[in-house]
Amino acid sequence: LKGAGLTTQDNTAMSGNSAAGNQPDRSHLMLLAELLVFSIGLSGCLIMQVDRVQPSAYMDEIFHVPMAQKYCQGIYTEWDPKITTPPGLYAMSAAVLRLAGKLTGSSSTDTNSLCSVFFLRLTNLVYFLISFLSVYGILSSPRHYDVTGDSGALPEPRVRVLKSFSVSLLPVSFFFVSLFYTDQASTACLLAAYFMQLNEHRLLAGLLGCLAVACRQTNAVWLLFFLGMELDRAWENRLRGLAKRREEDEGSEAAAPPPSLWSEASAILGHPFQFFVTGCRVAFQSWPLVAVLVAFAVLVRLNGGVALGDRSAHEARLHSPQALYFLGFCVAMHPAAAARLVWAAARAPSAIKARWIRGMALPIVALSTLACLAVRYQTYEHPYLLADNRHLTFYIWQRVFQRHWLIRYLLIPAYTGSLIVYWQSVPRSCLFRLALLGCSALALVPASLIEPRYFIAPWLLWRLSAVRHDSRRWLLAEAAYFAAVNAAVYWLFLRRPFLWPGVPEEQRFVW
Repeated sequence: LKGAGLTTQDNTAMSGNSAAGNQPDRSHLMLLAELLVFSIGLSGCLIMQVDRVQPSAYMDEIFHVPMAQKYCQGIYTEWDPKITTPPGLYAMSAAVLRLAGKLTGSSSTDTNSLCSVFFLRLTNLVYFLISFLSVYGILSSPRHYDVTGDSGALPEPRVRVLKSFSVSLLPVSFFFVSLFYTDQASTACLLAAYFMQLNEHRLLAGLLGCLAVACRQTNAVWLLFFLGMELDRAWENRLRGLAKRREEDEGSEAAAPPPSLWSEASAILGHPFQFFVTGCRVAFQSWPLVAVLVAFAVLVRLNGGVALGDRSAHEARLHSPQALYFLGFCVAMHPAAAARLVWAAARAPSAIKARWIRGMALPIVALSTLACLAVRYQTYEHPYLLADNRHLTFYIWQRVFQRHWLIRYLLIPAYTGSLIVYWQSVPRSCLFRLALLGCSALALVPASLIEPRYFIAPWLLWRLSAVRHDSRRWLLAEAAYFAAVNAAVYWLFLRRPFLWPGVPEEQRFVW
């Protein structure tokens, strides 16, 4: 697509210093503070509304809340075998509430009231704050744009602020600010680790990465992606050095071929020793992340699997359609990427369109065939998906995928188109894109349950790297879109409870 001229770049999203004269413009910091206070205040109000209608633990909270309360009481040896994630959430939340207790002067006898369901939910505000600031820090880091292929050019400050705000409103993630789940703590640690790694604070990145894995095991995949990101940058620098040396030896400047999957693979195959040395150097420099990954691998080996406790509902299996659902989720949660690509294709000259169709015909057929085989042989219907009508995925599966057997195949062009949008939206080397897509598949494909919460981390890392459509207008539209979806889901949860036959407690809709 890049060679065919179908890429777009919003010039309004990229600018240098927005200062007047030599004085930097700090007005965006006021906007950042205002949006941050608004987001925290709105989240707090929603937590209070949820507590009003659902003061007791709900769904997975019935497992997480008692464990967190035991950690608040200093009981670390008891464990609920139904819990499949490590205890990072409980340790962090207990530490936050103990600190809050000391700051407010609460006595040790107030431990039970301090670690109530309501206050445990409130700890999500701390994680939300960390995530928001980490996203803004990532978007303000020149190395992030070096990684994403924009030659170190920072977007205009207000664009960075608006993107941080928009990303924080991702519907699935924003909804679980109001419930004591692992998602907010996991996301906060992961984004903070990404920010530290970008700014070369590698020891802090390793410590935060360890916390992220302690909240959710699949975050180990994203630590591997961070290493791949560093390898991509180091390898590009190495290739530039080799090209410069060749130019000096030949006494002429050779034109660099346009980047493509084939050219990048040829560069690696043509210099295997240099690639190996570069990888070793990256591993040595980022040894804290490597240490966390090695420790994680040892624990998985000793545990006999990734999941802790009862694995009956979380057995790993080859569920490749999960990657297809994720691609559809990406486009659904960032429709600007598809809209701008379609608009660029529609405005392209006929010759470029024809060249693009000829060049992409075979890959599209191959990808569609693979998707068809995945849908045919590896579609899996988890018992929870079919039985638990509190989840929105229950209704999506029942009213879309189960309506007719052909629908699953009619969606394959949408999956293929989503993959093109996903790939095209990241202006970076093919090695970086493959690492991002491969790690997303590695994190999602083994999961047997279709759960939108699993899409949060891979979507965030893709969205932070997708910078082609980040203008003020598009970001405001994206924030409004997310706000509308969030309002609808919260309305269902707060205003539309329902009863199960023979069960007196009210049930509520969640993602």
